This record gives sequence, structure tokens and C-alpha cells, in this order.
Amino acid sequence: MSDPNFTSQPGAEQPAAYPTQQPAPELQGYAAAPQPGYAAAPQPGYAQPGYAAAPQKTSVMAILALIFGILVAPVGIVLGHIALKQLKTSGEGGEGLAKAGLIIGYIFFALWILINIIGVIMALAGASSSYGY
Repeated sequence: MSDPNFTSQPGAEQPAAYPTQQPAPELQGYAAAPQPGYAAAPQPGYAQPGYAAAPQKTSVMAILALIFGILVAPVGIVLGHIALKQLKTSGEGGEGLAKAGLIIGYIFFALWILINIIGVIMALAGASSSYGY
């Protein structure tokens, strides 16, 4: 059994057991210094040093908007609008809470108005009907 690629002569070139593979041109320099304005990409298999980012603080006004949107709809609507305005400048979290307070507040306020209108109509209908006593 002779291998045609194997030569045992001294000084003869031996074939490589594993050919060396050059990295693809678009990947060369991947671990080099990052370009200005870009952070260095993390190397796979290694955790980033440091601590996890602190959770974003939630706006108290947004929480109150949700609570009062359920309990006292007009107050929840006002607080929801104030909270959304404050969130644009403060950088706090809670936009979803403020919007939920607004939506729930508007729905409950509309239901309250609808129930009162129906009540007034029923009262007027009852007052106008005559019973022959």
C-alpha cells in the first residue's frame, strides 16, 4: 500500500496533513481596534465584564395615572397627559402605564356619561308616562 502523495525521500516536500485556511477577506481584521464611533464587538464565548445596567426608574405619575384611570376616570385622564409630557423630558420609564391610564380613563369616563344619559332618558320616560290612579 503506497500513498501517491507520500514521499519518503529526504528533502522532498511533504503534503500538509491539514491545509491551512486563510480567513475570508471580509473577516480579516475582525478583532482589530474598533472604528471610531463603534464599540468593540464581544468575542464569542466570553462574558462582558462589569455589571448589568440598572433598571429604568418608572414614573410615579404614570403609575398614578393608571390607578386613577380605574378609580376616578377624569383624574386618571389628567394625570396620564401630565405623565406623558413629563416622560418626554425626564427619561423615566412608564410610557405604557401612562397610556393605559389614559385609555382606561377615557373608556370609563365614556361609560359613565353613557350610563348617566340612559338614566336621564329612563327618568324622563318614567315621569312622562301616566298611570290611571
